[in-house]
Amino acid sequence: MSDRYFLDTNFLVYLFDARYPLKRATAGTIFRPLLKARSACLSTQVLSEFYVTVMQKLPTPLDRERATRILYRLHDFQIVPISSALVMEAVAIATRHQISYWDALIVAAAKEAGASVVLTEDLNHGQLIAGLRIHNPFKESL
Repeated sequence: MSDRYFLDTNFLVYLFDARYPLKRATAGTIFRPLLKARSACLSTQVLSEFYVTVMQKLPTPLDRERATRILYRLHDFQIVPISSALVMEAVAIATRHQISYWDALIVAAAKEAGASVVLTEDLNHGQLIAGLRIHNPFKESL
């Protein structure tokens, strides 16, 4: 994997969501080499959304201690902070590409990190946005 990957929240959540065993397996298969190579990145937005989702929205939520340990482990990746400049870039991307602000903030953070691929199921698979390729790794798992 020579590309740099930006991990969206849904990708990370599937690592811990037992409701979707195929998606969980797919996420795990992709995640392990990315962790080993440290060739992925995410943002403070993703960290925050991940923490809330695994603590409150899974049928079997993670306990606070485990969720916190996972957050620390995710710091092995590059973390893009959400700055006011990034917010303005997201507004421009959202307007230009007609996508939601929150999705545009993911794209802006990925661009800031130097990623070439965004792993998400929230945008159109194969789409190019702001020079980034959108890839839904779960497309075949649906």
